[in-house]
Amino acid sequence: MSTSRSAVLIGAVAGHDRPCRPASSAQQARPISPVRIPVKRIAGQKVLVKKALAKKALINRALAKPVPVKHDPVSGVAIKSPWLKNLLPFGVMLGLIGLVTAVSLDRTGLWMVEASREAGFILRSVDVDGAARTSQQDIMSVLDIDTGMPMFAIDIDALKTRLEGLSWVKQAVVQRHLPGGLSIRLVEREPFALWQQGGRVRLVDADGVVIDISNLTPFAGHMLLVGEGAPEEIGALKRLMDAAPGLAPRIQSAVRVSGRRWDLVFDNGVRLKLPEDGGVYPAADAFARFIRLEEQYALLAREISVIDMRLADRLVMRVTPAGRRVMDGIDLTT
Repeated sequence: MSTSRSAVLIGAVAGHDRPCRPASSAQQARPISPVRIPVKRIAGQKVLVKKALAKKALINRALAKPVPVKHDPVSGVAIKSPWLKNLLPFGVMLGLIGLVTAVSLDRTGLWMVEASREAGFILRSVDVDGAARTSQQDIMSVLDIDTGMPMFAIDIDALKTRLEGLSWVKQAVVQRHLPGGLSIRLVEREPFALWQQGGRVRLVDADGVVIDISNLTPFAGHMLLVGEGAPEEIGALKRLMDAAPGLAPRIQSAVRVSGRRWDLVFDNGVRLKLPEDGGVYPAADAFARFIRLEEQYALLAREISVIDMRLADRLVMRVTPAGRRVMDGIDLTT
């Protein structure tokens, strides 16, 4: 049987574990013939060829060792061990894979890219899903790919990183679909509020990430965050708002005071002062108390400008000038 330069036929005789006649000493120590692995010399790869030859010699030395023969502990009869014979060819196969890898994968693996191009694995189509606010022009500018390029020359991880660098993109999933398709699924950020800080207004999402866009007109109706560090505390603010779904739409702005607590300003101008974070009297407890008072006394419908709930044992309110006149009996029509 002849052996070609590009493949090696490795065979193993399969048997069954059963007693047989005692093997002679020559049979017990009979070596397996070394496997000859042809190595094709490639220009500019002398180092890789030397490594391949070293692996070849190591495999041949391993094969030169005699195959161990086991004996039955009671009868002393030799027992065939086909798994031992099969184990060596398996190791040879692994060696062959390492040899082919060492000789063929020359640094960048350009040979595989060119081979895939010749086989027809080239980019023909790009499908994008989930781009509601991200323009096609922005997507294609960061992809920097063209139809006809080899599919395996496309760096999927790099495309994902560049896409997630776009303002609206929160997450990107990029997948190859051989032989020539590329699919992109985008998850965009949802605008949560406008953040005013240092004389500048920017759009932020529910995670506090700034969405860097120039036209804020379509988002003028969103809640306004004011103060340094306000986006980092959006999570706590959202939990307060989720506890009062009926009142949350009426919160016009949330002011971060000294980086420690919130002032909530409602659509009628009433300001609710909440206690500091991490204090004995948590802001969540104070807000829950306000919700109960609002349901019972309709505080937001009265002539009140400020409701101070920073203290657990008292409630301080400041009335409006109109409310003061009513209290003084000057304007009884209100």
